[in-house]
Amino acid sequence: MRGNPDSFKVDATIVPTREYTTVIYNCNIPKVLVDNDESRRDALETVRQLIIADFPNSEVQVQLTASYILVDDNTGEEYTWIGSFWSGLNEGPAALTPFFLFNANTFAATTFRDSSNIEEVLRWGGLNSKWKFNRLLSLIVNINTQVENDDQLFQRRRFISPTGKRPHIVFYLG
Repeated sequence: MRGNPDSFKVDATIVPTREYTTVIYNCNIPKVLVDNDESRRDALETVRQLIIADFPNSEVQVQLTASYILVDDNTGEEYTWIGSFWSGLNEGPAALTPFFLFNANTFAATTFRDSSNIEEVLRWGGLNSKWKFNRLLSLIVNINTQVENDDQLFQRRRFISPTGKRPHIVFYLG
């Protein structure tokens, strides 16, 4: 996730191959929206509508993760962490959820439930590390799918410029 964690936005990347193009969306839902149940529900519904609109004919995998601040127990140094945090080699909470298949009928309710205790999951104890969870910055909905190389998504989202392919874009939601 690049840039400001306070923005409701999508960082999108494409990885073309000869057979298909992998599309990765990281939808950033800022803490101010996550902390309010109604706002979080609305934001997740916006993400649901985005998936339906951008990937109507694709199998989509989704995972919930987060961006947050870690603090060094010894020095007090802060570090912004994006994604999953495994301290050392301990098997801990690597993500808020495993990847799961997108279902338009259940996505909003499932992700709302699964994102209701983010800070508790990230504070999970028993990890042997000098880095400790300090505070949440945003919820990230990671979306992965494959589309045809000539999918209209690339034109609509302006992945392709007159000078050639642009593999990364950012666009705002809500």
